[in-house]
Amino acid sequence: MDSGEVDATVIGGEESYKTTRRSAMRNLFILCLCYFLVGTGSWALSNIQSSMNTDATLRSCSQLATYASAMISALLLPKWSIQKIGCKTVLTISFLASFVQTLSNISVCPETTMLASLIFGLTRGPHAVAQSLYIKEMAVRFQEATCKNLDTTLGLFFGIFVLSVEISRVCGSLISCFVLKIKTDISEGHNISVNFTCGVEFLFEAPENERNINLIPSSTSERILLIAVLSAMSLFAVLLAQFLLEPIERQYEKKSDGCIVCDSLKNNLRRLKDVDQLLLIPFSVILGLLSSFFSYDVTEVSEPMLLLPTITVNVTILLRKPQTILNCGS
Repeated sequence: MDSGEVDATVIGGEESYKTTRRSAMRNLFILCLCYFLVGTGSWALSNIQSSMNTDATLRSCSQLATYASAMISALLLPKWSIQKIGCKTVLTISFLASFVQTLSNISVCPETTMLASLIFGLTRGPHAVAQSLYIKEMAVRFQEATCKNLDTTLGLFFGIFVLSVEISRVCGSLISCFVLKIKTDISEGHNISVNFTCGVEFLFEAPENERNINLIPSSTSERILLIAVLSAMSLFAVLLAQFLLEPIERQYEKKSDGCIVCDSLKNNLRRLKDVDQLLLIPFSVILGLLSSFFSYDVTEVSEPMLLLPTITVNVTILLRKPQTILNCGS
C-alpha cells in the first residue's frame, strides 16, 4: 500500500468519524426537540388542572388511571415492546399518546379523559427505558468517534436532554400564561377589601371564596386556543420522531412474546433481593409523593391535614391602579 492509499484511508476514516459525530448530535437534538414540544404541553396542562377541569373527582381518577397503568407497563412492557418494535417506534408511540392526552382536554368528559389517561400511562414504562437506551446509544457513538471518556459523554448527553425538559416546563407555563392571562380592563371604582379563606378549611363553594376571580375556570375559547396550540406542538413532535429520528439496531432473543413479559416481571421481583435496590423503594415513594406537589396544581387539601394552621388572606384590590396586597395571618 503506497502513501497515497494510506492518506486516502486516513481521510476516509476522519470523514467517517465526523459523520458519526454529526449523526449522534443530530439525533440527540431531534430527540430533545421532541421532548421539548411534548413536555411543553404536558407541563402546561398539569400546572393548571384546577382551572381546566373543575371536576375534582375526574382529576383524581384520571391521574390514578395514569399512574396505575404506568406502574403496570413499567413492570411488564419495556423489554417486550423495545424488542418487538424498537426504541424509535416506542418513542413515537409515546409522543402520540401524549398528543392524544393533550387533545382530550379540549372537551373534558369521563370517557375520553380516562381512556386517554390509560393510554398515556401504558406508554410511560417503555417510554422511559427507550429514552435512556437511545440517549446512551448516541453517547456511545459519539464517544467512539471522538475517543473521549464514556462517562463524560454520557453526562453531557443526558445533561443536554434534561436541560430541554426543564426548559419545556418554563415555556409551558409561559404559553398558558399568555393564553389565559388576566384581563387588564379594570373599570374605575373604589377600593375593595375581601377576605378569602385558604388552607385546611378551604372550600370553593364557600361564599367568601366564590368571589375569588382566580378560581373561575377558563372560558371555552381560551381552552380551545390553548389545547390547539399544545396539541399542534405534540403532533409536530410525533412527525419529527417518525421521519427524522434515526432507528437503532434491535437485539432479539429466541423467546416467545409471553415469556419476555413474564421474564420482565420475574427479573423485577428478583431485584427486591438486592439490598441496594430495596433501599431505593422508600426513596422512590417519597420522591413520588413530593413530585405531586411540585409538578401538579394543588389547590385543595383534605380533612386529615387538620394540624395545619388555617390561613385567612385579606386581599385589597386597588381598582384605579392594578395592584394586589396580600396580608396573610395564621
